[in-house]
Amino acid sequence: MYSSNKNKIVTAPDQNKIGGHLYTDLAELYKTPLYVYDGDQIRKNFLAFQKAVSNLNSKVHFAVKANSSIAILSLLSKVGAGADIVSGGELQRALAANIKANDIIFSGVGKTDEELLLAMKHSIGQINVESGPELDRISELAYTNNLKCSVALRVNVDVDPGSHEKISTGQNSTKFGIALNDGQAENFYQKIISHPNLYPAGLAVHIGSQIKNMKPFESAYNVLLNFSNYLRNKGFDVPCLDLGGGGWD
Repeated sequence: MYSSNKNKIVTAPDQNKIGGHLYTDLAELYKTPLYVYDGDQIRKNFLAFQKAVSNLNSKVHFAVKANSSIAILSLLSKVGAGADIVSGGELQRALAANIKANDIIFSGVGKTDEELLLAMKHSIGQINVESGPELDRISELAYTNNLKCSVALRVNVDVDPGSHEKISTGQNSTKFGIALNDGQAENFYQKIISHPNLYPAGLAVHIGSQIKNMKPFESAYNVLLNFSNYLRNKGFDVPCLDLGGGGWD
């Protein structure tokens, strides 16, 4: 396809093709309903993001809930992606896609005992704790089953992400994360350090989804950094800061 303007020809991609293949040809070959993804574009987008943070000691994790196709997860694993999961099923899919267990982070609320034990038995990189009761369950499961577990605290930094209230998770008025204003987070972190079966993995934050500007992220990360420095100054080991996700381009 092209348009002409005073002898200048501007080309545009063929809207009926993906990866050089006509949609109609793909539908005829594979039948419908059919979901088609551009693997080259997915790889390109991931590598661009990875390059943007390459000056940091960082690891980029793909949120499996965004797309749990094993083919796509496998493609991303080959370019160095870890996985951020929210269920035991997503853990199994990430492992099936050859993502290393120590490159998997288990986030989210409502984790079952079965899912937590599965994560512990695979020695995944990190489990993000959402509350005091969840920390108690993880502590008990690890101890009674003689398993080791790396645990991070998801803290609530009380930052408004500016998105819809139903997908905003970073304010004290929401049910997500552990508040920083009442000493709970410090006490929970001390429990992790003191437990014989738990290792402190650091702190995590996730303030919401479909966030359209960088300011809320900057505010959240500054609060997270300040709290991590506070813990470090008290002698606590805080090896990692999990910055979450939620951006929308």
